[in-house]
Amino acid sequence: MPRLRTIACLLLLAAALPAAAEPQLVRLCQDAEDVYPWTLKARPGLNNILLKIVEARLNIVLEISLRPWKRCQEELKAGSIDGMFAISYLAERQQFGRYPMRAGQPDPAKRLMTDSYSLYRRSGDEQVGWDGSVLRSPGPVGAQRGYSVVEQLQTLGAGVDTGTYPVEDNLRKLAMGRLAAVALRTQEGDSMLLTHREFNGKLEKLAPPLAEKPYYLMLSHQFVAHNARLAQRIWDSIEAVRDSVEYRVFEQTFR
Repeated sequence: MPRLRTIACLLLLAAALPAAAEPQLVRLCQDAEDVYPWTLKARPGLNNILLKIVEARLNIVLEISLRPWKRCQEELKAGSIDGMFAISYLAERQQFGRYPMRAGQPDPAKRLMTDSYSLYRRSGDEQVGWDGSVLRSPGPVGAQRGYSVVEQLQTLGAGVDTGTYPVEDNLRKLAMGRLAAVALRTQEGDSMLLTHREFNGKLEKLAPPLAEKPYYLMLSHQFVAHNARLAQRIWDSIEAVRDSVEYRVFEQTFR
């Protein structure tokens, strides 16, 4: 009987204890188009791999949806999603959400990665040039709508065509002579030139890059207001994972 009473007491105690907390859901958005090697439609990119490790370390659930880039921005501003990635810093983008900050500026230590933009032209087309400060182009430069390079191209005096979003379609327009040049994320552009025979020998990349910058996970104003501590833990974990041996193995072997 004493043993039965002990078991009964333990069962009552277990029933009285609060249930283990469910992992918190964080809803994220990424570009619906491939941005090699960071985010891909058919398989996890390096950003997804990094965030999966963050998810495990923090015991949270990251629910990732693929949306057109501008829609990600709109939904982040409305608070319909909790975050979007990977996004570079522009002052006007602070209306959409929060960057990880330090001393009033985005903290590059909390970046997901560093990437660059480069200019692509038809092979040997000397009418198009870029020396790091002056851009020469006899016609429109293609760029993806909503990307930060659009503002840079306009500042450099280029006419910008944002009517086509997929990278391969922009490169096809360039090859056909409908664009004078195209500004693309460098690794994505290089990958297209290597893997698509239709561009082999027809298009080339100019050096130096148009820009190189850090890219972040941006969280919504609403999410940070209600989950300030978790937001900081996520950004801190991104830094720790990005610099870890575990992630660097993925980074070095990703193809």
